Amino acid sequence: MVKAGLGVITSFLGAPAGTPTEVYAYCRHQDLLDRISALESDIEVSSEQLSKAIELQRKLESIPESKRPPELFEKIFVTRQHYSGIYDNQKTALDGLREEFEDGYSLYDVTVTMRLYQGVRCFIGKHKLNIDSEHGPSKVKVREKEILHEPLR
Repeated sequence: MVKAGLGVITSFLGAPAGTPTEVYAYCRHQDLLDRISALESDIEVSSEQLSKAIELQRKLESIPESKRPPELFEKIFVTRQHYSGIYDNQKTALDGLREEFEDGYSLYDVTVTMRLYQGVRCFIGKHKLNIDSEHGPSKVKVREKEILHEPLR
């Protein structure tokens, strides 16, 4: 078994006898998925807090200005701004993580410059490809959410 955080470049992969061999590229994908999931949960909490602050501000605005305490209005306004900033920052971070996750599939591949033997299982992120026959110089990569084997050019 070979695990690589990035891609793999090797002359030979597997063995002529077809000995089972596993190679893993783009091992960070699960870490990124976990971080995306955690951030989505945080965004949900921030969204709820922001919604509560907006609702409180609306309720306070419905009270005549002469009867509403100005310090309470200011406190709710500051709270709304605070949660709005947190929410915006989290959304930006989430967009960045999603982009990094998707870009990872185009960055990581398995390149074999001489011989790719049968019995090799290539994993790139969550995608798996079993090599059932021997090949010359080859590249295994993910494109458009599908794992592909192609001759090396």
